[in-house]
Amino acid sequence: MSGCSKSQQQDEQQQQSGPGPSPEAVRLAGRIEAIRNGRRQRRRPAGIAVGSGLPEYYRRSVSGPARKVERLIEAWEAEVPPGLARLTALKGLSPRGVLTVRASSSATAYQLRRLMASGLSRSLSNRVGSVSIRSIRIVIDPGLNPTPNSD
Repeated sequence: MSGCSKSQQQDEQQQQSGPGPSPEAVRLAGRIEAIRNGRRQRRRPAGIAVGSGLPEYYRRSVSGPARKVERLIEAWEAEVPPGLARLTALKGLSPRGVLTVRASSSATAYQLRRLMASGLSRSLSNRVGSVSIRSIRIVIDPGLNPTPNSD
């Protein structure tokens, strides 16, 4: 074996060790290589079986959250004065309960902060019920076009 090249020696070692690595070893090697290269392997979500589970999935994933957003919009319109509401737009609600609101100017943001100091997030949470609003984040968006005055 001393007269063989290095690649021939490796081939002989592989033949002696068996048919090759197990599928689990190959999978783990791929994950280790991905970690070394700074990539995360994404797990794909399991598919939804079409049939009896689909209506429940729709209710839980689409219909339920849509009703919560609708109630949140209604509460916003009831709690925020109409003149101020026209200068704002609800941007989103994070799973942790942070409501992000777009304001057309820093003056509008100031007025919203004054409402927040008087308990706006608490009153919104009380009106909506099932949605917990822990804080309100204000983003100034000069491009936000105020809605026309409908008074």
